[in-house]
Amino acid sequence: MESCRRVCRSSVKSLALEFLLSAEQERSGASCLAVSTLEGLSVSGVGDLDPALAAAVSSLRMEGRLGHPLLASLSDRAFAMSVVQLNDGQRVLVTKVDGGPVSRELERAVVRILS
Repeated sequence: MESCRRVCRSSVKSLALEFLLSAEQERSGASCLAVSTLEGLSVSGVGDLDPALAAAVSSLRMEGRLGHPLLASLSDRAFAMSVVQLNDGQRVLVTKVDGGPVSRELERAVVRILS
């Protein structure tokens, strides 16, 4: 895992974020990881589950729209979500599906890459 993080690097933010999420998916066994706007627009994601769908569901959950039909399709999945503030004040939503909580290390890495 550590060697992959050292080998898979990029100065291109989108690639760096994808490499980070892929490494975290491998480490944690998550079925999906996604970074999105608070409105649910996908920034980046990886996984067996569509990251754009995971981002949209997370946004709905954060808004408290628990009756939305989109949530029913993934009601059996464990979602972990974290709102992370970037250095410019913008906030993004980090979502992890079926892989435990979003770690502080992952949050810090997302901030480092996107700021």
